[in-house]
Amino acid sequence: MDFSRIYQVFIIQGFLLFIYWRITFFLLKTRRCRNKTIFACFYFFTGLGFLINMVYFFIFIEEIVLVLWYAAAYCIYGAGIFFMIFSLTYWKGENIITPKKQNFLVILFIIIFSVSLFIPNGMTINESTNWRPNWSFLLILYYFFIILIFIAIPSWVFMYKKIINIDRIEIKKAWKVFLLGNMIYAVSGLAFLLFKILFSETILVYASAVILLILSGGAFLMYFGLRHEFNP
Repeated sequence: MDFSRIYQVFIIQGFLLFIYWRITFFLLKTRRCRNKTIFACFYFFTGLGFLINMVYFFIFIEEIVLVLWYAAAYCIYGAGIFFMIFSLTYWKGENIITPKKQNFLVILFIIIFSVSLFIPNGMTINESTNWRPNWSFLLILYYFFIILIFIAIPSWVFMYKKIINIDRIEIKKAWKVFLLGNMIYAVSGLAFLLFKILFSETILVYASAVILLILSGGAFLMYFGLRHEFNP
């Protein structure tokens, strides 16, 4: 029995699933608005990705496991598109970034993300890998660059432009906390991908547990920073 994988999937990711869906509940239990719903989608889909990881832990059919892994990857790595759209909408305004434009950005990102499905031998999960995901170098690089270019950098730029136009000190501080949380989250996620290149699987098991907890801290800071925006 792979106890390190059990620890990573059910203890660490189970804890994160609870935290992310708890924040989703807090965001949606009160008065809803478009921006709040977009922000909640980030937490919901990331948590859903962790849940899918738990589900395929018990499955030993290669084709099904591979489909579920990509579904989890879409949720966990792709959920960042929602806080990019959230940041863009807050900067430009809901009148300019309409639901149609938001949906277009989501669909465009899904198409770009789906290119990873056609990377030869991008992901291998079967008995030969002890049912652990075995990433190809090209897949790691592809995920790294699309997250950096289409999520991380645009989010930071939009948030910076939002912050410099805020006059009230307390509101500016809140957005700075959100930006800090966003940077911690994005950098930690990108570091996880780099670690897959630089370190062995044994080291990565423990390093990924630490990175996942840092990701959780970044996600909490984002919520904590903007909680004033979501009060009813």
